[in-house]
Amino acid sequence: MTEKRGLSTLDVNIDMSKTDNLHDVIDNNQLIAIKKINSDSKKLIVMLNGAVNRTISQPPVFQRKTWLDYLPYNVIIIPDKTVEINDTLELGWYLGEHNKEYIHEVAQLVANTANELNINNDSIVFYGSSGGGYAAIILSTLIIGSSAISINPQITLNKYIKRIFDKFMADTGHNHKYSFLDATLCMETQKYIPRITIIQNKNDHLHYKEHFKKFLHWYIDNSNKISNLGDLTINTFIDEKGHNAMPNVYESMPYIDKKLSNSYLVATKSKETAPTIRIYTSSISMTFKMVGINDRALIFIKSNLSEDDTKILISKGWMISPKVGVCKYVTKSDNNEIIKISFDYLLGFEIGILHWQSDNNIEYKILNQ
Repeated sequence: MTEKRGLSTLDVNIDMSKTDNLHDVIDNNQLIAIKKINSDSKKLIVMLNGAVNRTISQPPVFQRKTWLDYLPYNVIIIPDKTVEINDTLELGWYLGEHNKEYIHEVAQLVANTANELNINNDSIVFYGSSGGGYAAIILSTLIIGSSAISINPQITLNKYIKRIFDKFMADTGHNHKYSFLDATLCMETQKYIPRITIIQNKNDHLHYKEHFKKFLHWYIDNSNKISNLGDLTINTFIDEKGHNAMPNVYESMPYIDKKLSNSYLVATKSKETAPTIRIYTSSISMTFKMVGINDRALIFIKSNLSEDDTKILISKGWMISPKVGVCKYVTKSDNNEIIKISFDYLLGFEIGILHWQSDNNIEYKILNQ
């Protein structure tokens, strides 16, 4: 943990070339994102916005668009469509409406973009502040292997400003038991804690007390209960601007440039502790590291399956186990340490990975999701 007074400009190298490779992302004749392509980069930065001040601008709002001139990466800026439900909603945390979860649409857009650019999950960085910082943590929990940079974020939404939270709940129709209303509950449900960098102003008293400190207590108490987790980096600072004290593009670069840690997950032996992997694209691929010949991992379906879905999977070599349901073995049968597999028919499904019939650790990495 580091702390400083104010956020100073750091000595970093920034590409000052103009953004000639900007592209609009259109869906159903609506602009849903802006992306910058840099063929020299193998990193994808996903910019997310917080609250929308409708006295200044109307949705869609592309926060930090001016940063595109300086970031030497592939970048996609995705505004929150949730606030477009009506003319008065100012913050939606990318959660969409009840039974219409926008957060999964965003994850799918990011996964598709990464696949198009041949970028693996562990080179995806979600970046946001306040409500966008909250969304960054949620999305990095869903896209296994990615990371989040989160500035003065909310963690538990009902601990935020009551007027804003209550309006969000009323306008979207979400149930108070909805797991995506609390980042810690989301991580507990997913059985996975991603790599997170939190940059917190101590003078942002609401977020420092009700979100930041409580998250640290939760992390200390619960991280050892979750088998797979990434690095947690904390940087506190003091600035009289409170919640509005944000790092600029120069100050953010060292966090974005941070060397990524090993993103292999260790397969668990318990179905209940296996992280949930939701398939967002038809190009999912993963690698397994196995040591011994005939070591086995087991992929099992976590989603509720119809009879037709079950028949299709069985026709593709899956089987039904009384212990874990519909599943498929991954077996090491040669001297290659890394086994790469892909499933182009699991779009929209949720799967888990289990350690199975092996005396050795089994590790796996989600390349594309």
